[in-house]
Amino acid sequence: MVVSWLNAMTAALPAVAEAMDAGAGAYDDSNLQMQAVSFANILSASSEQGISTELLEPMQALLNRAIAAQRGGTDTPSLIEMLRTDPVSPG
Repeated sequence: MVVSWLNAMTAALPAVAEAMDAGAGAYDDSNLQMQAVSFANILSASSEQGISTELLEPMQALLNRAIAAQRGGTDTPSLIEMLRTDPVSPG
């Protein structure tokens, strides 16, 4: 199941790159607000099953930061722009 998902995500990368180059970021089908809720559900289910969430926790934190910065209506390419313009200082 993971291989199929990874293949689909890899196939989508050229479109993500084009969206980034075009400055696009708002999408109706999979915005960051929805993805943050989904990630929270994945983290919760993983914890309940005794599966470590430490690999996914940084992505949840990034999604939460994007929503706090009013980027919830944008999609994944906007995370790249946020990382470029508003990086978190190591602390």
